[in-house]
Amino acid sequence: MLVYAGVDEAGYGPMFGPLTVACTVLTLPDHDPAEGAPKLWSMLRSAVARQAGSARGRIVICDSKRLKRSGADADSPARHPLSHLERGVLAFMRCANMVMPEDDRALIEAVSPGAWAHLDREPWYGGPSLALPLGNDAAKLRIDANVLANVLRRGGACAASLRCHALSEAQFNETVRRVRTKSAASFHLVGRHLAAIMDEHGEHHPRVVVDRQGARMRYREPLQMLFPEAMIRILDEEESISRYELAMDEKRMTITFTEKAESSHLPVALASMLAKYLREVLMIRFNRYFAALRPELKPTAGYVEDGRRFLAEIEDLIATHGLPRERLVRCC
Repeated sequence: MLVYAGVDEAGYGPMFGPLTVACTVLTLPDHDPAEGAPKLWSMLRSAVARQAGSARGRIVICDSKRLKRSGADADSPARHPLSHLERGVLAFMRCANMVMPEDDRALIEAVSPGAWAHLDREPWYGGPSLALPLGNDAAKLRIDANVLANVLRRGGACAASLRCHALSEAQFNETVRRVRTKSAASFHLVGRHLAAIMDEHGEHHPRVVVDRQGARMRYREPLQMLFPEAMIRILDEEESISRYELAMDEKRMTITFTEKAESSHLPVALASMLAKYLREVLMIRFNRYFAALRPELKPTAGYVEDGRRFLAEIEDLIATHGLPRERLVRCC
């Protein structure tokens, strides 16, 4: 049996909005792990495509940065900028026996239990729920999910879980203060996913692929801090790939950190899409809040260059409405 998982993040660099780190797990009961990673895009090609241009009606699963439509019409479901991201995420959620969410609150409660306890503390994430889907027809999504489920079944694969940790700006700042760097804060969330995989699937020796964390090449030390009781064996530490085997009691796990992992490993691509979709949904709430205070304000994606523009334009609102700057603006 192969337990095949992928981890990726969205929102590592912005001034505003959450950092989201997602993990997706697929299981293949009849696949021998010694044969290496299965070619899932090929196995699922009747339902899944690697790029939007050649999809021909299939669900596109690839790096999230290639799927958000620029210049699309947010008021038109057929041309919504998140339509591709949403279609893949919600279809796989349904295949993982998760209820297809009717709104954004249900989405976040499903993939990130407990996140609202922190998000609700910030006024810019408040307000009425956003009805889902944003850019797809719900009935067609159910058909997509049924087709995908049948193709997964025929290929001997199962969508086991989709999860995402979301740090609000205040949580991000607190985590950075505690662990000292932004990269350590991101790796902290990666570690939470790794611990869950080891706990739930360790007896099956899961294979986990993580998109490389910046320029870091060696991960044994941070992994040992996450798993102090584990025996960690270095399998590879090269320029483009780092691989480790963890053994703890009767459980084992192999973790691979590699560049552009979302291009070679479908679970990583799907994790990239989940992390991006969740962050984008929360940024809709964020921009809605400030638009209500100043209707002419241009929305922001939160990234540094435009974030500076946005911050300059809301400085007076921060003062007027008593918004806690240290909870709104990320520290790095």
